[in-house]
Amino acid sequence: MRISPQRVVLPLILVSVDFLAIWLAFGTALYIRFHKYDLAGWAARFGSHYLSLIIATSVFYLLLLVYYGEPVYPRRFKPTFVVPRITKMILVTMLASVMLIFLSRGLSRSQEVFHFSRPTLLVFWLLSIVYLSAGRLVIGYMQQFLFRRGLLTRPVFLAGEGQCLRELETRLLFNRWFGVRVVARSAVREGGPPPEDGVERLSDEKALADRIRASGAGEVFLAVPPHDLKQVFAVLDGASLAGAKVRATPAQLQMITSHLLLSETLPVPDRTKEDLVHDLYRRVDAKFVLELATVAVIGAKGIPPTWGGIERHVAELSNRLGRLGFAVKVYARPYYTQIEGRFQGVEILRIATIPTKHLDAISHSFLATIHALFQRVDIAHYHAQGPSVLSFLPRLFGIRTVVTVHGLDWKREKWGTFARACLRLGESASARFPNRTITVSRTLRKYYEEKYRRRVSYIPNGIRILDPPGAGEIESEFGLRPHEYLLFVGRLVPEKGCHYLIEAFRRIRTEKRLVIAGGSSFSDRYFEDLKASAAGDDRIRFLDYVYGNALNELYAHCYAYVLPSDLEGLAISLLEALSFGACALVSDIDENLEALCDEDTPAEAWADPSAAPGPPVGYRFRRADVGDLERMLRYLLDHPAEVEAVRAKSREWIRSRYDWEIVASRTASLYREVARK
Repeated sequence: MRISPQRVVLPLILVSVDFLAIWLAFGTALYIRFHKYDLAGWAARFGSHYLSLIIATSVFYLLLLVYYGEPVYPRRFKPTFVVPRITKMILVTMLASVMLIFLSRGLSRSQEVFHFSRPTLLVFWLLSIVYLSAGRLVIGYMQQFLFRRGLLTRPVFLAGEGQCLRELETRLLFNRWFGVRVVARSAVREGGPPPEDGVERLSDEKALADRIRASGAGEVFLAVPPHDLKQVFAVLDGASLAGAKVRATPAQLQMITSHLLLSETLPVPDRTKEDLVHDLYRRVDAKFVLELATVAVIGAKGIPPTWGGIERHVAELSNRLGRLGFAVKVYARPYYTQIEGRFQGVEILRIATIPTKHLDAISHSFLATIHALFQRVDIAHYHAQGPSVLSFLPRLFGIRTVVTVHGLDWKREKWGTFARACLRLGESASARFPNRTITVSRTLRKYYEEKYRRRVSYIPNGIRILDPPGAGEIESEFGLRPHEYLLFVGRLVPEKGCHYLIEAFRRIRTEKRLVIAGGSSFSDRYFEDLKASAAGDDRIRFLDYVYGNALNELYAHCYAYVLPSDLEGLAISLLEALSFGACALVSDIDENLEALCDEDTPAEAWADPSAAPGPPVGYRFRRADVGDLERMLRYLLDHPAEVEAVRAKSREWIRSRYDWEIVASRTASLYREVARK
C-alpha cells in the first residue's frame, strides 16, 4: 500500500507541536515555582534532575498519544472537534504529572531538589491545556492552508456513478480536513448510458485495477448505488488487485449491507450472505464520518410556506438540496412557522424576531446569523437584499456566503425614506459582501453586472408541474365556476398594482368575477383602501391567502391570470399559474415578460400571442396604465378562442424552462464552486 507524505509529515508536526506545548508548560511551571531562588546556581546543581523528569514525562506522553491514536491522519481540527481531543490531552497531562510527582518525591527524599507544590502542579495542568489547545488550532489552520492549495493531499479514486457519486464528491469537497484530491472517476459497467460527469466506464475489475494503478491513487472511495451489488464487489476486487484501500461512508456501507441481506440473488456465486457481509466489513474502511455540507438559510420567514414567494422558493429548494448531499437548516420566524425540528428532510430553527414592519427582517436575520456562527455551517445562504447586509459576518469566521436577490426591495412603495436608504445599502452589500450573488431574473442580473461590475449568477425560480385538479373545492367553498373569473394571487402591497386591476375591472361590463387571493404584508392601510375601492361591486371577491389544493384549483380554472405589478423579481405565482395552463396578462416590466417569452422573441409576436407558434405565452399591457389594462381585459373577454389557444401552450412552456430539480442542481453546483475557492 502506498504511503502518502501526508501520513508522515503532518503526524510529525502534530507530535512536535504537542511536545513543545508540554515543555513550555513544564518550563513555565518551574519558573513560577523557583523564580525567587538563585536560578543560575539552582540550574547548575539540579537542572539535570528536572531534565530527566521532562524526558520521562515526554516518553510517557508519547506512549499515550499512540495509545489514543492522535497522530493518525486524516484528522479534523475544527474547534468543536478540538475540544474533545484536548479533553483527552488533559488526561494525558494528569497522568504525566502523576509520574512527575512520583519522581519528584523520590528525589526530594535525598533533599537534593525542591519538588512541585500543588498550586504549581495545577498551573502545569492548566498551561498544558491552553498550550495544547492553541497548538492544535494552529495545526488546523496550517492544515487548511496546505489542503486548499493542494499541498500534502492524498490522491483518491472514486468508483461509482449517479447520485451516490455526486453526493460523495460534495462530502469530500466540504470536508477539506480529510485532505484528498480526486484524480479519477470510474464505474465498472458494460454498456448502459454514456458516461456522465467525467465518469469512465470500465468492463471489469481487471480494467479497474489497471486504471487505479495508472492514477497513482492509494485509496478508492466506494460511490456505487447500494442496490448494485455486482458492481460493489467488482470494485472491491479491482482495488485489491491494485493494492489500494477501499473507503466508504458509514451510511453507504450500512445501505449496501441491507441490500445484500435482502437480496434474493448473490453477486458472488458459491458464497453465503454471511460470508459476503463479513468480507465487506473486512475490506471496507468506514470509520471516518464525512459529514454532509451544511447550508444555513437566512432571510426567509420560514417553511412550510403559507404566503410569500421567497418562502415558497426556500421550501422547494431546501427539500431538493437535501437529496443532493446537503444538510439544510432554515431559520424561521415564530409568528410564521409553528414547526420546529425536522420537516421533510430540512431542519427548522425558530429564532426570535421583532415583528414590526421595519425591524422584522433585520432583527431575525441578525439573531439567526449569530446563532449560525456557533453551529457547524459550511454555507450561509441569505435571501433578499435587506438580510444580505449581514453576509460579511459569516465570512469573517471562514463560512462561505451566498445571497439570492429576489427583487430591488428599495423600490417598494411601502418603505419610507430611511428604510429605502437602508435597503439601498443592502443592495450594495448583496453585490460586494458574499462569495457569490444569485438573481432570479435575467433583468436583475443585467442590472447588477452593469452597476457593480461583478460576476452574478442567474438561477430562476422553479415550479412543480402538477396535473390540473378538478374544481370541486372552489365551487363548494367559494362559489366559483370554472373559467368564469379573473384571478390575482399575491401579497396586497402597493408594488403589486392590485389597485390598477380593480379600477380597470370596474370599468368593464361583464358577468365574470375578479378574485383576489392574498392579504396584507405590513400594509393594512393599503389593504383597506383596496376594499374601499371595490365596495359596491359584488363581482370583486377578496379571499385572503389561499393554500394547497384550493390554490391549485384557482390557477387551473381561472379565465385569465392578471399580474399588474410595478416591481417584481420573478413572480412564483405567475409561474404557478402558467404551470396549470392559465392565460396570463402581465404588466410590461422586464421581470414579468421574461417569464412569458425568450430574450429573442420579436416584438410583433405580442400582437397576437395565440397565433404565434412559440412564445409569448400570454399578453401584456403598459405598466401603471389603467386605460391600457382595461383595453387588454376587454380584448381577452371578447376573444375566448385566443385565450384558450394561449392556455394550450403555456403549460409546456413552463415545463421546459422552470423546473425546481434544475434550479436545485444549479444551486448545488454553485455551492460546490464557491467551496473550491
